[in-house]
Amino acid sequence: MVFVADLLAGAVAYQDQWMERWPILGSIVAVQENIRAVAITVLIVITIVVLFAECRSSRWSLPRILYIVGTTLMVGIALRPRSLFLFLVLWTSQHWILATGMTSRVARGEPAPTAGIVRRTLHWLNVRPWAILLFLTATSVLLLPLFEVEANRQTETYYGDRIFGAIATGLRTSSWLPALVALGFATGFIHYVLDRSVYRMSDPKVRAAARGLLSRAD
Repeated sequence: MVFVADLLAGAVAYQDQWMERWPILGSIVAVQENIRAVAITVLIVITIVVLFAECRSSRWSLPRILYIVGTTLMVGIALRPRSLFLFLVLWTSQHWILATGMTSRVARGEPAPTAGIVRRTLHWLNVRPWAILLFLTATSVLLLPLFEVEANRQTETYYGDRIFGAIATGLRTSSWLPALVALGFATGFIHYVLDRSVYRMSDPKVRAAARGLLSRAD
C-alpha cells in the first residue's frame, strides 16, 4: 500500500522511466481513482482493527496509538496528495522526528566504554538525551544543503537555500553535483542496511541497546 501511495503521489525515483519499461505501472496510474478508493477503505479498516486491538491490550500505549494514527494520516495524504512537496515534507519530517526521538532514548542504555577518547565523547552524548538530540539536529541542519541536491530533484523548494543562501544554491550548479547525487543514493542504501541491523531483535547487541527504550516504556 505504501509503494502504491508513493507511485500515485509521484514520489518514486525516476518514475517516468519506470512507466516505459514496466507497463503494469502505467496500468496502475490509469485506474488510480479506483485504487485510491479501495486503498483508503482498506486503510481505514486496518486502522480501526489495530487501534481496537491496542486499546483492548492490558498494556496499551498512548505513544503507540499516536504513531498508528500518524502513519494512517500520512498514507491517507499520500493516496490523496494535494502536492508532491506536501507529501515529501510530511513523510520525511515524521521519519526524522521518530529516528531522532528513538535515538535519544535508545542510546542512553549503552554500557560505558573502557577505552577510546572518541567513544567516551560519544557515550557522554548518548547518555544525555538532550545532548544527542541537539547534536543530531545540528548535524541534520549542516548536512541539509548536501542531501537536498539529490533528494529534491523533483521539486523546486529547497530549505537549504533559506538557511545557507548562495552556498546551497551553488552546490546544485557546481562541479560537485555528480558526487553529491551519488552521496545521496549511497546514504540511502546505507540507511536500509542499517535498518536491517537495528531492527534485528534476535541480535543480543540490538537487545542490549534497546533496553534504554524498553525500560523507559515500562
